Amino acid sequence: MIEEILDEVRRIDWEEYWTVFGPATRVPRQIEGLTSADPQVADDASWDMFVTVIHQYDVMPCWLVIAPFLIRLLQEPAVVHKAAILEILAAFMAGREWYLAHSASSEESLEEIDETDEAGEAEDPRTILAELYTIVRAGLPTYLQLLANMPRPVPPILLELLGLLPADADTVAPALWQYYRQQRDPEVLRQLQELVEGQPEYYPGFEDVLMHDPDPEARLTAAICLAYLQKDQTHTRAVDLLTTQAAPATINWRLLHALSMIPIERGVPRLLWHLSQMKDADNAHSVVKEILAAIFPDEIKPPFTGHGDPLNGETYYVSPSGRPKPAPPRQRATLSEWQERALRALVESDQAWTMRTDLWRLYGLPNTREQLRAFLDQ
Repeated sequence: MIEEILDEVRRIDWEEYWTVFGPATRVPRQIEGLTSADPQVADDASWDMFVTVIHQYDVMPCWLVIAPFLIRLLQEPAVVHKAAILEILAAFMAGREWYLAHSASSEESLEEIDETDEAGEAEDPRTILAELYTIVRAGLPTYLQLLANMPRPVPPILLELLGLLPADADTVAPALWQYYRQQRDPEVLRQLQELVEGQPEYYPGFEDVLMHDPDPEARLTAAICLAYLQKDQTHTRAVDLLTTQAAPATINWRLLHALSMIPIERGVPRLLWHLSQMKDADNAHSVVKEILAAIFPDEIKPPFTGHGDPLNGETYYVSPSGRPKPAPPRQRATLSEWQERALRALVESDQAWTMRTDLWRLYGLPNTREQLRAFLDQ
């Protein structure tokens, strides 16, 4: 059966489809590599496909041709290294999420890609992504079968892929909860959070973990998930746990980001404590970003880490619409008591000023320690 699938792949005229580096003529070799019994060959093929076909999440019609073959290969018992295939399907879906998040709020026309249909008109990426979602959703029975039957623990990428199918939450969430009860893997909670965001009927499961799970890491993960899901109305026990967590051995950015989502009078003091523990300038700078996001949660929405971060030396703020604009100067009289207290604490924090940045201007604030202190003393 594998050879029959590969024969179908080879019969396609891949010259008609494009990657970021030209015609998609490497795709047959990449798909064949994904079926290899050699894990290194399969991983190399997965990486090569990611670099050439997905790249920086440029939306391409060839995704729609590749995805059905990958789902069929997942159904083949002779395909040993299924994680390599799941990596590509999850990357397609992550690319969809990234594209929609970065373009949906734009007031301008969405940028069209350089692919054309038979009529010679550019294809709208949104049309491609809608069809892609339909194709990947069609593989749900296969993913659930893998979840039930693969050796434990399953590859985390399978959990990630399931977490990217919110339209199937009624089917996927019970399966993930069952897997969590078997494995007690906090990664499952993170994927459940992505899956059910905006659907409060699913939140009690996280509260149950928070209140009753014997594993401290699981309880903390549940508290972080509830902060993401409930924003400033987070479960009281979750807030208590988030604000008493000792500094982790490695920086837990989800924890720090969660602290920016809970009430300012609890979240900001704890973020300031974490900032005081930071020895690296880049890490301290990232914590300051979270503190400012917590101080000004409704007025300005800065990008978090990852793609699309505009903090590249230019002066922006990001409005609730998601579009970068020049930052207007903030008026001292508009600060609340807690905003003032938090900013004064930042002024006195040496870690907050370990590197020069335009981060402060993102919020319409003075850009030096002395100027910010003078602004607060007006």
